[in-house]
Amino acid sequence: MKRKTILSVVLSTTMVFGAAIPAFASSSSSFEPQSTVKTASNENERQPTNVVATGNVVKFDSKLVAETNLLNSYVSKGEDGLLHIDPAGKDVVSAESYAIVENGIGILNSSLSQGTSIIENNLVVANPNVIIAAKGFSNTYWWGVALTMNKADTEYLAYNLSQLSTGYAAEAAVATLLTAMFPNPATFAAAAAGAIVSGGCKLVSDSLRYWNTGAYGTTLNVHWLPVPYYEVTQNSSFQY
Repeated sequence: MKRKTILSVVLSTTMVFGAAIPAFASSSSSFEPQSTVKTASNENERQPTNVVATGNVVKFDSKLVAETNLLNSYVSKGEDGLLHIDPAGKDVVSAESYAIVENGIGILNSSLSQGTSIIENNLVVANPNVIIAAKGFSNTYWWGVALTMNKADTEYLAYNLSQLSTGYAAEAAVATLLTAMFPNPATFAAAAAGAIVSGGCKLVSDSLRYWNTGAYGTTLNVHWLPVPYYEVTQNSSFQY
């Protein structure tokens, strides 16, 4: 039987993406977030496009994650509306960590340049006025994406998310992770990274690990429009 858990983000009236405020079950021994926001109606009730992981990963150990967090103070929004990383960051972290964040900033800036993302509350988030059309999937719109992983890849993503903080550098790192793990990520990596960081990397990580108890891994459903929330389901068969 498929099991699932939903963590919703409670929105203010002035924000499209706000801070994640999960409501947990009363039992301290069970990690099962409860839904606090109703899902959208009509066309937005369609299921997100499913993307199966490739099995590829980025070399991303605890040292690199810690250094990524250090780079948050070196990334800022420029007058051109894009993100820029201060080269001085090269003096405080390894070349590998700098490259991971720099690559992710390129992904986020590409989305910003195309108008599919905007900067709000120090995060790059999906533009609520633009529907991201999926390449190669007719009549499908990527207001959300289902990221299907085997058991090992679920643990890999959960482990890395558990150590990331918030901020532009952390979001860039998540975008880099998603780009490496999943095929054709250009249309969703920035929006998904924003939704994950907005919801809380540690909370997403905990949910992935909570449901990664079977042999087949999990699927992380990330929704960024019309409201951001995520849903984790336990796979019932091998996906790859």
